[in-house]
Amino acid sequence: MNERPKFKLFATESFLKDLERVPKEVKRRIKQRIQEIREDPFREERVREYKNVFKTRIGDYRLAYRVEEDSIILIIVEKRGKIYEELKRRLKGH
Repeated sequence: MNERPKFKLFATESFLKDLERVPKEVKRRIKQRIQEIREDPFREERVREYKNVFKTRIGDYRLAYRVEEDSIILIIVEKRGKIYEELKRRLKGH
């Protein structure tokens, strides 16, 4: 069987700090979703303003990541109302 290799996973420092602030139950769900994303990162909705940046919903939270070749870079996890302005700030120049 020809199984597609998983993507390599990277997280920005700011993403890891975001994750520390997330409630434990939500954090568990985020980790599950990251594994699903790792299998097929293109299944989620693309963020229109940025090339190769995708977003997914986990309860009241949104997670955004960038796909570069065989890598997934986790950028931000934040509540819906706050994510877009912060994502814009973090991706400035990309």
